[in-house]
Amino acid sequence: MRYLMTQSLLNSYLYQFKCIDEYADAAHESFLNTLWRKHQETTPAMQRGIDFEKLVYDICDNKADKNNKWYEAASKIAALVQGARRQFVSIKRTNIAGIDLLLYGRLDGLKAGTIYDIKFTTKYAVGKFYSSPQHPMYLDIVDNADRFVYLVSNGSHVWQETYTRKETKPVKQTIEQFFEYLKNMDLMKVYIEKWKSR
Repeated sequence: MRYLMTQSLLNSYLYQFKCIDEYADAAHESFLNTLWRKHQETTPAMQRGIDFEKLVYDICDNKADKNNKWYEAASKIAALVQGARRQFVSIKRTNIAGIDLLLYGRLDGLKAGTIYDIKFTTKYAVGKFYSSPQHPMYLDIVDNADRFVYLVSNGSHVWQETYTRKETKPVKQTIEQFFEYLKNMDLMKVYIEKWKSR
């Protein structure tokens, strides 16, 4: 049997340990909901991200509303992802800690050896995504990519965070830690039950 592994599952696991104390219980509950694969409502923050990403793609396709309040910022990102393969699904079969896995990634953009991911956030600081499992996961999955670029915007400004394969910690380490955590918390059976690959 093979089991699915996504960066969103790893991200919800890691977020428990880096959020401030007053959000710790909510972060743990969110992780459990993700682990159990329970449907979670789209939050306003998530919807803003969805809307901004759609605007970027609409600009690439010459069908965007130029009066959109985010148009200028989205145009800067659209210029970078123009011509990229969009919403490209990539998978990799591997074995980590004795478990057969299917690493899964949906790439916002892939062009000339660069993976692009579009982020919308109200607060940004340099290195915001340094500890994200997304770039380690996607660089592991996409063999012919040598760098990962987060294209980040708050609707007015655009920032780039770039990570190369050489400077990225292998995602294998994070997955091994994740499995150790599940075993210690008696949650491994939940993962085995809920994350079977089709």
